[in-house]
Amino acid sequence: MPRINKHIKQEEIEQYVSAAGALLHFNRPKNVFYVYAEGDFETWAWVINPTTQLRVKTLRELNKEEWYIALDDAIRRLKESS
Repeated sequence: MPRINKHIKQEEIEQYVSAAGALLHFNRPKNVFYVYAEGDFETWAWVINPTTQLRVKTLRELNKEEWYIALDDAIRRLKESS
């Protein structure tokens, strides 16, 4: 039986965000994930951990379910601000 991976891959979250019409960016020096409006780099939102309400710093900080919740929240805030 194949092992189920509880952690998400960066390609998966990039595809998820792209399907919503946005772009995902990881700022390595600041150690944070951003979601940008596609074609408008002035409109962005941090990806926030739904449990701690702090900015997400690593892929493994959240499991798959938490990532989808955090991304949905970031996309919602992004659309509200534009």
